[in-house]
Amino acid sequence: MALVTVSATVPQERVADLLRYAASLHETDTEPGDDGEAGNGRVRWGWGRQAVHEAYLGGTSDRWRPFLDYLANRPDQWVPWKELLEAIDFIPQQGAGMLGAAERRCHQRPPYEKRWNNQVREFRMPAQVADYVKEVAEE
Repeated sequence: MALVTVSATVPQERVADLLRYAASLHETDTEPGDDGEAGNGRVRWGWGRQAVHEAYLGGTSDRWRPFLDYLANRPDQWVPWKELLEAIDFIPQQGAGMLGAAERRCHQRPPYEKRWNNQVREFRMPAQVADYVKEVAEE
Protein backbone atom coordinates (compact mmCIF):
# COMPACT_ATOMS: atom_id res chain seq x y z
CA MET A 1 0.00 0.00 0.00
CA ALA A 2 1.41 3.37 -0.98
CA LEU A 3 1.36 6.00 1.75
CA VAL A 4 1.18 9.75 1.23
CA THR A 5 1.54 12.75 3.52
CA VAL A 6 -1.48 15.05 3.71
CA SER A 7 -1.90 18.40 5.45
CA ALA A 8 -5.29 19.25 6.91
CA THR A 9 -6.62 22.12 8.98
CA VAL A 10 -8.77 21.04 11.91
CA PRO A 11 -9.84 22.57 15.22
CA GLN A 12 -7.06 22.12 17.79
CA GLU A 13 -9.25 20.04 20.10
CA ARG A 14 -9.95 17.55 17.26
CA VAL A 15 -6.34 16.84 16.24
CA ALA A 16 -6.24 13.63 18.30
CA ASP A 17 -9.49 12.45 16.65
CA LEU A 18 -8.04 13.06 13.20
CA LEU A 19 -4.83 11.20 14.02
CA ARG A 20 -6.75 8.23 15.47
CA TYR A 21 -8.88 8.06 12.36
CA ALA A 22 -5.84 8.27 10.08
CA ALA A 23 -4.15 5.50 12.07
CA SER A 24 -7.25 3.32 11.83
CA LEU A 25 -7.12 3.50 8.02
CA HIS A 26 -3.67 1.91 8.06
CA GLU A 27 -4.17 -0.49 10.99
CA THR A 28 -6.89 -2.55 9.36
CA ASP A 29 -4.46 -4.19 6.95
CA THR A 30 -3.65 -7.83 7.50
CA GLU A 31 -0.28 -8.35 9.08
CA PRO A 32 2.24 -9.92 6.72
CA GLY A 33 2.73 -13.57 7.56
CA ASP A 34 -0.11 -13.56 10.08
CA ASP A 35 -2.94 -16.05 10.06
CA GLY A 36 -5.57 -13.33 9.58
CA GLU A 37 -8.20 -14.79 11.87
CA ALA A 38 -11.13 -12.45 12.17
CA GLY A 39 -14.75 -12.51 11.15
CA ASN A 40 -14.03 -10.86 7.81
CA GLY A 41 -10.75 -12.70 7.17
CA ARG A 42 -8.71 -9.64 8.19
CA VAL A 43 -7.08 -8.78 11.46
CA ARG A 44 -5.45 -5.61 12.72
CA TRP A 45 -1.71 -5.77 12.20
CA GLY A 46 -0.19 -7.00 15.46
CA TRP A 47 -3.30 -8.79 16.69
CA GLY A 48 -2.98 -12.14 14.92
CA ARG A 49 -2.02 -15.33 16.73
CA GLN A 50 1.66 -15.28 15.68
CA ALA A 51 2.12 -11.57 16.42
CA VAL A 52 0.56 -11.96 19.87
CA HIS A 53 2.76 -15.00 20.54
CA GLU A 54 5.90 -13.03 19.65
CA ALA A 55 4.78 -9.97 21.63
CA TYR A 56 3.97 -12.01 24.72
CA LEU A 57 7.22 -13.94 24.76
CA GLY A 58 9.45 -11.04 23.68
CA GLY A 59 11.80 -9.30 26.06
CA THR A 60 12.79 -10.05 29.62
CA SER A 61 10.47 -7.78 31.62
CA ASP A 62 8.90 -9.38 34.69
CA ARG A 63 5.92 -7.02 34.34
CA TRP A 64 5.14 -7.19 30.58
CA ARG A 65 3.44 -10.60 30.71
CA PRO A 66 1.44 -9.80 33.88
CA PHE A 67 0.40 -6.53 32.20
CA LEU A 68 -0.89 -8.46 29.16
CA ASP A 69 -2.45 -11.15 31.38
CA TYR A 70 -4.33 -8.49 33.34
CA LEU A 71 -5.76 -7.02 30.14
CA ALA A 72 -6.54 -10.50 28.77
CA ASN A 73 -8.61 -11.23 31.88
CA ARG A 74 -10.70 -8.13 31.07
CA PRO A 75 -11.38 -8.57 27.34
CA ASP A 76 -13.01 -5.66 25.53
CA GLN A 77 -12.90 -3.50 28.68
CA TRP A 78 -11.11 -0.16 28.90
CA VAL A 79 -8.75 -0.42 31.89
CA PRO A 80 -7.26 2.76 33.40
CA TRP A 81 -3.46 3.07 33.46
CA LYS A 82 -3.47 3.53 37.24
CA GLU A 83 -5.27 0.21 37.72
CA LEU A 84 -2.79 -1.56 35.44
CA LEU A 85 0.15 -0.06 37.34
CA GLU A 86 -1.29 -1.28 40.63
CA ALA A 87 -1.81 -4.75 39.17
CA ILE A 88 1.85 -5.05 38.14
CA ASP A 89 3.20 -3.14 41.17
CA PHE A 90 4.89 -0.37 39.18
CA ILE A 91 5.03 3.39 39.55
CA PRO A 92 4.15 5.45 36.43
CA GLN A 93 7.77 6.01 35.38
CA GLN A 94 8.55 2.29 35.56
CA GLY A 95 5.37 1.45 33.67
CA ALA A 96 6.13 3.96 30.95
CA GLY A 97 9.64 2.51 30.55
CA MET A 98 8.30 -1.04 30.38
CA LEU A 99 5.67 -0.09 27.80
CA GLY A 100 8.10 1.93 25.71
CA ALA A 101 10.52 -0.98 25.43
CA ALA A 102 7.75 -3.51 24.80
CA GLU A 103 6.04 -1.42 22.14
CA ARG A 104 9.36 -0.94 20.34
CA ARG A 105 9.81 -4.73 20.32
CA CYS A 106 6.29 -5.01 18.85
CA HIS A 107 7.17 -2.43 16.17
CA GLN A 108 4.54 -0.09 17.65
CA ARG A 109 1.82 -2.74 17.09
CA PRO A 110 1.08 -3.96 20.63
CA PRO A 111 -1.71 -6.48 21.27
CA TYR A 112 -3.98 -3.83 22.78
CA GLU A 113 -5.50 -0.45 22.08
CA LYS A 114 -4.91 2.69 24.10
CA ARG A 115 -6.71 6.00 24.33
CA TRP A 116 -7.09 9.11 26.42
CA ASN A 117 -10.52 9.41 28.04
CA ASN A 118 -11.13 12.55 30.13
CA GLN A 119 -7.41 12.97 30.86
CA VAL A 120 -7.09 9.28 31.84
CA ARG A 121 -4.95 6.85 29.81
CA GLU A 122 -6.86 3.61 29.17
CA PHE A 123 -5.98 0.28 27.57
CA ARG A 124 -8.22 -2.39 26.01
CA MET A 125 -7.49 -5.84 24.64
CA PRO A 126 -9.99 -7.26 22.13
CA ALA A 127 -11.50 -10.62 23.11
CA GLN A 128 -9.83 -12.54 20.27
CA VAL A 129 -6.42 -11.14 21.19
CA ALA A 130 -7.12 -11.97 24.85
CA ASP A 131 -7.79 -15.57 23.82
CA TYR A 132 -4.42 -15.70 22.03
CA VAL A 133 -2.67 -14.27 25.10
CA LYS A 134 -4.28 -16.91 27.32
CA GLU A 135 -3.24 -19.67 24.88
CA VAL A 136 0.38 -18.49 24.87
CA ALA A 137 0.40 -18.08 28.67
CA GLU A 138 -0.64 -21.73 29.06
CA GLU A 139 2.18 -23.04 26.82
